[in-house]
Amino acid sequence: MKPAISLLTFLFISLAPAFCQQIDAATKEDVEQLLEITGAGNDMQLAWAAAAQQATSMVVESYQRKNPNTTPQQIRTLAETASVSMQRMTKAFPIDELDAAMVPVYERHHTHSVIQALLDFYKSPVGQKLVKEAPLILVDSMQAVRPLMEKFTAQLEAQAEAEAQAAKQQPDGERLK
Repeated sequence: MKPAISLLTFLFISLAPAFCQQIDAATKEDVEQLLEITGAGNDMQLAWAAAAQQATSMVVESYQRKNPNTTPQQIRTLAETASVSMQRMTKAFPIDELDAAMVPVYERHHTHSVIQALLDFYKSPVGQKLVKEAPLILVDSMQAVRPLMEKFTAQLEAQAEAEAQAAKQQPDGERLK
């Protein structure tokens, strides 16, 4: 009896990793399909592009506020430089690596059956509509929150400026406290 239990234990320990890998491989495959169907990589690319465009204009506006005598040519040069830099960064972003990094995240947060249900949803007409509209909603959302971001950025800049001025007023020994 004891040799049989030992043999069963040995087989279980030996075969368990292979069984788990098959489950993980199936889940991985379904997660990859889910990421493809939902266009997660494309959405990320669009989000980066929209954020880059917004960041470029915010950089230019901030520069203009701090340097009111800036010429239109300087503004154009700054905008072009910032835009090119942001575009380069956006294009260089490795979407395939992003998808690969997302697979274990989905596996940690969802069971295989949940991932399969998500696949079923995103293959449905409603899911396809969501996939189609999500990038547009993202862009519209970024435009909608831009005034809030500008207000927040201006407040942070004013606060930082006030703190810098206050620090200049204090003796050297007091600044370190």
